[in-house]
Amino acid sequence: MNIKPLVTVVRFAGVALSALSSDQGVSIEIERKHSDSKSTLGYLSINGNPICYVMEKPWRGNYPFMSSIPKGTYEAKIRKDGSLGWRIQLEGVPQREEIQIHVGNKQDDSVGCLLPGLSVSEDFTEVHESRKAIGKIRETLDAIVEDPRRASPLP
Repeated sequence: MNIKPLVTVVRFAGVALSALSSDQGVSIEIERKHSDSKSTLGYLSINGNPICYVMEKPWRGNYPFMSSIPKGTYEAKIRKDGSLGWRIQLEGVPQREEIQIHVGNKQDDSVGCLLPGLSVSEDFTEVHESRKAIGKIRETLDAIVEDPRRASPLP
């Protein structure tokens, strides 16, 4: 399956991450709800429909391997190679390379990437069922590519 590059917008103050593909009307949004010295957490939605939680490293001045990503607009693409399997890679993140939304449950599973999960630990340091969450993201995007009418938010 080929998905055209997605444009991604990240806002840190109202804190939303949006990925748009004008051809398919896809909108991926991450609304950050919690940030402390341990993590940054939010919700990932596709076309306005909540899909899963997303955990990032805490904000540490955009230092590579240590920080969540800054606000901005980024290109993104689907990757399927390597040990991480299917994932979304953001491109053009300032001073960063290979920032991805990929499978992982703990901060140690990431070097600055976004980790999806279906639930969050009480101390906000882990997401759970990350493989299932990335599966839901993929399934939703596949359905939109298969039938573009699904690009609008579902009731």
